[in-house]
Amino acid sequence: MDILTCVWFLLLLLLRECEGGDVTRRDVRSPHAGNSSLSTCGHGHLQGYVGTCPGNGVCLRKLQRDAKTTWRDISEVDQTRTLLLYVPGSADIVHLAFVTLLTDFQWRNGVYGSVGELGTGEGKFTAVLSFNTDLEAGERLVLSDAFDKPPASMPMMAKLDSFRHFLKPWGFTTSGERRVYAHRGQSADVDREMLLAWNLPWQFRLVSVDGRQDAVSLLRCLERAACILRDGGVVVVDGVDSDASPARSALKHFLNSRTRSAFSPLLLAKDKLYLCTTNWRQRFARLLVSHVELVVAYDIKERTDSGFGPVLSYFYMDR
Repeated sequence: MDILTCVWFLLLLLLRECEGGDVTRRDVRSPHAGNSSLSTCGHGHLQGYVGTCPGNGVCLRKLQRDAKTTWRDISEVDQTRTLLLYVPGSADIVHLAFVTLLTDFQWRNGVYGSVGELGTGEGKFTAVLSFNTDLEAGERLVLSDAFDKPPASMPMMAKLDSFRHFLKPWGFTTSGERRVYAHRGQSADVDREMLLAWNLPWQFRLVSVDGRQDAVSLLRCLERAACILRDGGVVVVDGVDSDASPARSALKHFLNSRTRSAFSPLLLAKDKLYLCTTNWRQRFARLLVSHVELVVAYDIKERTDSGFGPVLSYFYMDR
């Protein structure tokens, strides 16, 4: 082999390495990946989002699945509502209805992806998220929490053990085909390398953020959620009922910053604020208004104020 041929061969190898980026050596692509390819690494996936994302946190794929044509049977929701009575936690049971409605709407519009909880409570809202994760479509629930403090209702049981015990009906296991993956660390420590190691390379369609952290940590979680969320996605933040709460402070900063054009508040209900991507805001709003039974049952109204920083319109549960 002459020198020119050797040089050409080396150039071809180098070109193939560059095309694969830094994932080439450890391609842990899910069998569900199909023909989807890595998204362009930039400032997150959201239309209008110009925040700063870490380089290893944004190269996630979009989970492509056919849109569903039906809503889930009400009996499934009723059964889950009964099971939730035995799961510890302060999350109001009303959120099962809201998360299920938003999730079914996402699936009916072909919006699939991972589901995340950055900072966990005692398990009740985690169970709601797990119920709204489509295992067959390739979706998984990712939890990120220190898991250091035992739940108040089970002071003699480690928090992670409590989750394993109470979330068994929703597939919380530690081996095999898992529905729930738990990372023990800082709430915002969800990045691409971790997700690829778990064979979960998908953008997120739903992320819950623990609002009981200090404002700085909470803001970091919100920025991370924006980096991993896909268009048509939803972020849920708790701890927002008090005007003086760290959650309100962080949300005001978040929505007043450069991210404002990417996110809009959608619904305020029972200490949680639902944010959606702005380019889907009207579709989600029409969804809520069209479900008259929910509007009447939970006395849902719309208002415009500066409760979360800029003057914005959102729905709220008036009871």
